[in-house]
Amino acid sequence: MSEKITENSSSSDQVTIDTFLERISDFVTTVYFKFKSLFDFPNQEECAYQILNLCFYTPTDKATASIFGFAEFIAALALLVVVYTITDVRYKFRIRTARLPLLKMAFFVISIVGFGSLITDFWMASNCPVLDSFITYSGLQFSYGFLFLSMVLLWLFFAFMRPPKFNKSNAKKYLHELYRYILQGSETELPVIAHELGRSAREIINLSEESPSRRFPKADNIFTKFFKSEDKTGQYAYEILLMIGTRRLCRYMAAVAPATVIEFFLEFSENIKTKSLPIGQFVRNISTEAILNKDSVLYHEDEGYNSGWFGYVRPFSKAVYGDYDLIEILSQDHSSPLDLDYKALAGLDPEQFEAYTRVTLITFEEYIKKYPDGLTNSYALNQAFSNIKSATLSIYQINNITDWHNTDVYRKFRTSVDFIRDVIRLLNKHGQPRLDILKSTENYKRGDMYGHVANLMFEIISAASRVNKNRDTCWEIHHNSVWTDFFNYGENKDPRKLVLFRLRRALYDEICRLSELPNYKSARILAICLNVMGPVIPKKGIFMYSEQRALHKAMIGWLKNNYLDLIDKQPDVANACIIGSISYDEDKKQIIKSYIKGLRLEESKEYLSL
Repeated sequence: MSEKITENSSSSDQVTIDTFLERISDFVTTVYFKFKSLFDFPNQEECAYQILNLCFYTPTDKATASIFGFAEFIAALALLVVVYTITDVRYKFRIRTARLPLLKMAFFVISIVGFGSLITDFWMASNCPVLDSFITYSGLQFSYGFLFLSMVLLWLFFAFMRPPKFNKSNAKKYLHELYRYILQGSETELPVIAHELGRSAREIINLSEESPSRRFPKADNIFTKFFKSEDKTGQYAYEILLMIGTRRLCRYMAAVAPATVIEFFLEFSENIKTKSLPIGQFVRNISTEAILNKDSVLYHEDEGYNSGWFGYVRPFSKAVYGDYDLIEILSQDHSSPLDLDYKALAGLDPEQFEAYTRVTLITFEEYIKKYPDGLTNSYALNQAFSNIKSATLSIYQINNITDWHNTDVYRKFRTSVDFIRDVIRLLNKHGQPRLDILKSTENYKRGDMYGHVANLMFEIISAASRVNKNRDTCWEIHHNSVWTDFFNYGENKDPRKLVLFRLRRALYDEICRLSELPNYKSARILAICLNVMGPVIPKKGIFMYSEQRALHKAMIGWLKNNYLDLIDKQPDVANACIIGSISYDEDKKQIIKSYIKGLRLEESKEYLSL
């Protein structure tokens, strides 16, 4: 019984297999006839050759009637190579950074078109049989020409119509191409790349990862974030921001691509409050190179009378130095535009130093507009004031120079004094000091902006006091170059009154130190005050004297009460108090000031009996 069941099962399986094979055979036959009917094979007797049931005919097209043959391809390829060779580096950079692999695509298209046109021309020239179908000689030439033209138009589209910007699809290529050009350092290529960078400023900054900063102490370590993230676009943008801080690239940006610098700084201003960006090197080096290069746009924005529209609007200067919040945040890491490298700062000539003081005034004006009471501390301006003070410390060198009026040390010294005059002017224009608090005797040394300005004036006077060459030179430096500009010029408004009050207090306190601890610095301060104001207090009503009368009275009172004691304690220090037109009569115990004789028979003199 079981054997019978087994035989029935085997016969049933065999029937199933036969049925399946018949169905496959019917399907193949149906497909074959449909394929044959689709191509409508002609009568086999008319064929010159027959291969795999394909009929080849003798060609009827003429090979001479060329649309885009191999000869045209060679001419077009040669022209394309020449154009690409002599084309500007800008367009090569754009093609290499496009999101599509244009160079690889061009290689394959040229290979297909070149070999295809060569084979087709040879086939037709040899009168070899061809298929009698839609694939004709003219059709093939049209296809080759269409491919070649499409490739050229694609290049032109990315080079001119829609140049690529930095984005997620080309971030790596953009970084590598920029690295290659910066590494080469070509004098002809880098300026072009500097221009091209401006188009991607917004994308680079918006996509960049953040850097570790004291402003965001709890943020994750930036490198940990890079390695955890699969998308490296932020890392590439971060590296680009570091890469563009190279001094060589910054030199070309400042010289020939100021628009790129403006674009980057505008984006910095929008993002610096919310993101910590690695832009310190770029900002500092751009500022340094703009000041060092006298052909940069910074020197064409000095003032409207000479520079016209750019002198009035000053787009570059205001973009780099006009955003006080940006500069103050960067200054916390010593990376503001005012934080020049100390070597570059020491090597500035008078014209470059004047440019530095001019851009510092732009930042100062933005500060005093925002904080008219001057109570907010500014790291950036404190550092800038320190740099300006340092430039005045070499004025003593004119003691050994005959023709000192045209020396660099004197011209830089005068620039510092002019800077103070402009600062006072801006304070008078925008400042609103709280005189009830800041002018009190107990608080005059507070570290507000008015105090910093007064301290800078004090340091300039201290530097000038080291000039003790002869009477005329001392008078020229002490009185004409410093004292007159500080005390005798400017609108007599509350900001100026407060600064001069602080300055008078600082000078008098330094003179009083001679009573407690005799020293040469205090002696020089007393010497310059005595040389400028003299030993006799003028009558009231003298023009431009009211601002120094209080200091003059205090100084005369100190001399009467303490100078003889100073001679007994420290005669050398007491002798250092006598310079310029001042002399001391030891027998009569008198301080004498001599004036230039001029047309008088004798020199005019003033006496102070001690």
